[in-house]
Amino acid sequence: MNTSNKRERSTTERRQLLVETAIKCFSEKGFHQTSMRDLATRAGISLGNLYNHFGSKTELIKEIATLEAVEVRQLQILLNASRTPQKALDRFVLIYLEACTDPDSALLFAEIVSEGLRNPEIRGGFQRNREALLSILIQILHDLEAAKGATLRMPAEDCAAQILDLIEGLSTRLAFAGKLPTKKERASLNVGIDLLIGR
Repeated sequence: MNTSNKRERSTTERRQLLVETAIKCFSEKGFHQTSMRDLATRAGISLGNLYNHFGSKTELIKEIATLEAVEVRQLQILLNASRTPQKALDRFVLIYLEACTDPDSALLFAEIVSEGLRNPEIRGGFQRNREALLSILIQILHDLEAAKGATLRMPAEDCAAQILDLIEGLSTRLAFAGKLPTKKERASLNVGIDLLIGR
């Protein structure tokens, strides 16, 4: 491996470490309570080295949005491999609920929403990711309609938005209570989705 490739790999690994550190710190302490010096100390590097990679906490959050976009694309590939639209929908709900109810993810989501409301620069990347999730779900619902030879109770776009709202709403309530979803809560969520799509 030549020197430039080693340097590039080292830079990528360092940036990954810094993003992972930021996720932990923002989840534990909050965005505003975490300083760049806190991040550098936690990552075990100098403050100057941190600034060589990210000029601000906003840049770090934007990088988190970029990594989330990669996960959304991977989710789409996974769902495309589902045998039926129904299986794809069930899998989507399961995966997204697990992602939203992960305690660290729930804390980070709350921080990002709070900061995103104030800062359009932060909001943009995560809004695009949510729109990508909606697009995936809308396609699944269209495929479901075609497979069933039936029409949804509302346009697929509205139905998809309502499904995301159900999942995110349940996740927020559970995070606030410091709980994970029970079997009963998962079943209730599925009933709500069934009512939305007329299953």
